[in-house]
Amino acid sequence: MDEKEKNKFKGHPIVFPAKVEIIGIVIAAVPLFANFTFTTSSNGQITSYIDYVAIGCGILAILIGATNYRLLKHTTDEDLLKRRVAFLGVIGMGAFQLMRGLGLFI
Repeated sequence: MDEKEKNKFKGHPIVFPAKVEIIGIVIAAVPLFANFTFTTSSNGQITSYIDYVAIGCGILAILIGATNYRLLKHTTDEDLLKRRVAFLGVIGMGAFQLMRGLGLFI
């Protein structure tokens, strides 16, 4: 590592994947396997749907993804694309789970 990269990181670069990125991906995937739903129907039509696990995990994944933004400035150039994909993937999966939990896809 040359002097320019040492000044860029002000310490050691964070290795990809970081533990918090793995935790974010796992939390975003939990609602795919576990759910706690509340459904109301009238005359055979679903009038309201809510999945509390998807809402909670979705919000948590979005928050974890947002905190991962700080890792971008501590990433080597070779891992930067991977870290950006992980960052957007965790936030995207969290948003998907949140919308799914609110019943926007039903």
